Amino acid sequence: MKKLINIFLIFTATIIGCEAPIDLELNNSETGVVVIEALLRNVNKRDFVKITKTTSFYDNEGEDLVSGANVVLEGNGTSYNLIESSHPDSTGYYIKPNNLSFNNGETYTLTVIAEGETYTATSTMNYLPGIDSMEIYYDDIQFIFASEAFQIAPEDTSYNIELTYQEDGELGDGYLFKYYVNDSLASVNPRDFVFFDDEFLIEGPVTGAAQSFTKAVAQYGDTITIEMLSIHPDFITFYEVLFNQTDLSGNLFASSPPANVPTNFSNGARGFFQVADVNYKTKIFKPLYKE
Repeated sequence: MKKLINIFLIFTATIIGCEAPIDLELNNSETGVVVIEALLRNVNKRDFVKITKTTSFYDNEGEDLVSGANVVLEGNGTSYNLIESSHPDSTGYYIKPNNLSFNNGETYTLTVIAEGETYTATSTMNYLPGIDSMEIYYDDIQFIFASEAFQIAPEDTSYNIELTYQEDGELGDGYLFKYYVNDSLASVNPRDFVFFDDEFLIEGPVTGAAQSFTKAVAQYGDTITIEMLSIHPDFITFYEVLFNQTDLSGNLFASSPPANVPTNFSNGARGFFQVADVNYKTKIFKPLYKE
């Protein structure tokens, strides 16, 4: 046991004591690769296709947005041209028509012609169950380690958004959950997304936490809206790798080895195209008991 303790102390000291600068020779050959972000929802809202290009690790000038592209969405026997935003701060964003709707089980093709190159991807809108009910509860896990020495600050008190919906029992579906506070999107970053497939779900009612938030994000009286989207399981893999390569990047113990984020675009483009059905449920955030 003493030997193990000594080894641990040496390992810890080695990690803490490593302060020598390390110059990395980074490969910049992957700069200029087209990246296409296209999550289009079956709802009358202002969705978009965003086109950028990868830049050097040392480039601090922000995103390299691609303007002047031709973006066409085909499906339902019709093609739709997505027009680039005219706002000077939104070049590279191509807007979905508000009246465009998708059909369950239908496959859609997105074609992007940018700087003389053509990129295509297809996506099928999957089944999405309706939301039967929504409740907001305390996250019980936070109280397991709470004590007088480790108290939970009021603004750090966390809550779960619990949903009940009917699963159809057919495999191959995936779900993505986001939430809004007073109509403003609160789950913005990959670490804020909740997603899973239906591999272990059985036919019938499903109840579980779909999102969580703290009192620092929402106060009593605020309107909380959950957004449930149908996505393909491949899109779940995309989000998992994206999370590992962004939010967990640099974490010695949690991050995975660097790898390209999956894509369903042709011709070497990165990113992902997904059409998604959407359901919403809204509730006023109220105290669960008198505080």
